[in-house]
Amino acid sequence: MESQYPVPQHVQPLLDQDTVNQFLGEIAYALNEHQDYCHPELDWSWTKGTGLYGRIMQYIRILHQKKKYDWLKFVSPRMDFVFSINNVPMQFSKDNISNPSKKHRLLMNAPEYEQFKLFANTEPEIEIKWRVMVEPHLEDEELAPSWTIALVGFNQFQAIVAMQSIDSSVAVIPATATHVELPEAKDIDVAPVFRRRTDEQKDNGSV
Repeated sequence: MESQYPVPQHVQPLLDQDTVNQFLGEIAYALNEHQDYCHPELDWSWTKGTGLYGRIMQYIRILHQKKKYDWLKFVSPRMDFVFSINNVPMQFSKDNISNPSKKHRLLMNAPEYEQFKLFANTEPEIEIKWRVMVEPHLEDEELAPSWTIALVGFNQFQAIVAMQSIDSSVAVIPATATHVELPEAKDIDVAPVFRRRTDEQKDNGSV
């Protein structure tokens, strides 16, 4: 997605481009995992939607618990969950990025408000609200969608003032697999194979 807006770093220095890009790559990984586990017949729009929010929330929570990034914190485990990058609070939303319809997702909730109060120099109500937003693109109904993933800043009038985005189909996905050291292989002597004879075979003298 070509953005006409400045990147978040230009309006909030704590959101440097490399860190934001790294985090958006993590979201791309979680989206691809979510898509892989969706059932073509049993899942529908409601289960896919709630599953998407739940999987993204849990993925961010695990990144926080494992302390993979010192700049990432999981703040509040609600449906409108809050997390922060370098202490800047934000929420997650699946919506049209350029023209979001879920206006309630742009409102500041209580945990986000409290987080803003920890570092903001102005009243939280007039601070820029940050949202990690994802938008699917279905080019073929038989194929999984690609996603635009963006960190978007909204002012108090819910107008976009900053944006940084990636495409999930070309995103550099961070390495998340845990490497496990396996023991060295050992040579094992092959035991001779014996055939067991039944009592009937013994009586008949057969093998």
